Amino acid sequence: MDSVKSNPNQQNVNNLSLFFATCCIIDLFGIFPVIALPRTIIDCGWLGIPLALFLLFIQIYTAIMLGRCWIIAEQLQKDILKKKRYPYAALMELAFGRNASRLVTIILGLTVFGGGAPNLLVASQNLQLIGLKLSSYDMDFSYCYWLLILGLICCPLMWLGGPKDLKWVGLVSAFTVIISSLLTWYCLLDVNTNDQLPIIPSASWEPIIIAYGILAFQFDVHPMLLTIQMDMKNKNELGYAILIAFLVSGGLFVITSILCYTRYGTHLLYNTLQGLKPSGILYTDFVIVTIQIILSIVVGASPLFQILEEALHISPGFGWKRCLLRTAVMMITVLLAEAIPRFDLIMGLIGGALMGQLMFIYPPLMYRRLRTLYARKFAQMSSLNYKMSYGSNGVLPTNLRALVFSVHRADLSMEDRLESVHLLSRPTSVVQRTRKSTLFDFFQLERALDMGTLDMCEKSVNILLITLGISASVLSTYYSFSEIIEYADFTPPCILNVSLASKLTYKQA
Repeated sequence: MDSVKSNPNQQNVNNLSLFFATCCIIDLFGIFPVIALPRTIIDCGWLGIPLALFLLFIQIYTAIMLGRCWIIAEQLQKDILKKKRYPYAALMELAFGRNASRLVTIILGLTVFGGGAPNLLVASQNLQLIGLKLSSYDMDFSYCYWLLILGLICCPLMWLGGPKDLKWVGLVSAFTVIISSLLTWYCLLDVNTNDQLPIIPSASWEPIIIAYGILAFQFDVHPMLLTIQMDMKNKNELGYAILIAFLVSGGLFVITSILCYTRYGTHLLYNTLQGLKPSGILYTDFVIVTIQIILSIVVGASPLFQILEEALHISPGFGWKRCLLRTAVMMITVLLAEAIPRFDLIMGLIGGALMGQLMFIYPPLMYRRLRTLYARKFAQMSSLNYKMSYGSNGVLPTNLRALVFSVHRADLSMEDRLESVHLLSRPTSVVQRTRKSTLFDFFQLERALDMGTLDMCEKSVNILLITLGISASVLSTYYSFSEIIEYADFTPPCILNVSLASKLTYKQA
């Protein structure tokens, strides 16, 4: 019996700490906010940065909401941990049934699968640019071929497993994000722009809507967030990991955008590194960016792989079936990348059509539903007659209900439950001070267990988020799809004509 009990503890040791979970989230953001987002923000005029900060705030809010959903779900359904290979779908099933779960599974799978193609495009175009610049434009090895090579390089790394198996990959990737950002700032400042004033366009609806989709794509970690939470030692710490990761990646993005606004304006290309002054620093930056993108692809694909492996009854351990499946998915992703004319176009389409739902719509819906279910489950407990003394009955005081709940919570150890019983025996004022010291922290996910149903303010915010998400997603999908059709007529993708597809990269080198 002792050996059996020790296995969960040993498994918990291998899980993600707060530090490694933060690194994994930074890895998911990747370097795209620095090298692929500034020009899109500039197209929005001076509203670009405020729009980006507003969406970042919403993404933090809904990410916290999603993490709280799982904390609540563990109290509502004890065996939900058996579904941790597909946590987002499991939450949707608990909240709204099997059909809703299937819908989310399809959307999440398409999101993760489609998200790998733009990553490969940027990495392969960077390698083509390095070859052009180092050879004085004599060696033009097309990015269309680099796509195949990078796809093959990614495969062995993808065989490793989930986030807890890739935590060192996430650490290296987060480190490369910071180093690459510093090198990019140096390259942006190294160019003499005194002879050209930055041109900032007027704000208009179309670029703002398209920017929404790209922002949703580049800063949305919701498809992967629950997978990281499943592998954490303390799931309640996910809120702090979200906060730190958003501050780091958001800060890098804001600084880069300010530099691009003040020095380049619309002269900046959609890949920030393209068109910059050739130098050893720039070439080093290209290489680091490419490495980071590959690492980000490896970690970010975990939710899709776990969904497929669960559906095909492939065991979680390493095996030939896992290797075969993940290699096949990677090759299909390469094929999709070969069919895309420009990386930012597919970012806007996926971000608007798919990620907007996972970020704006489903978290508020699930959060409201699960909070309601949790409140109903413990309604009888909250109205229990509390034995005051000598057999007399009295209603349990409101400020002590949460402590009674904690005695019955499945996620707490026996020591924590005994501590709750001990608190019940202490004076009310002491109990209130103890609860205040822990409950007024927004990033404590377990706070949701003590909040009851949504109040009027929370309901209003949720309705606003859902309405905004639906409207922005529909408009972003329309504009992004229209731009893809327009751009495809101008430059064909690799799958149609390798020479013409490479020509644009050559011109922008």
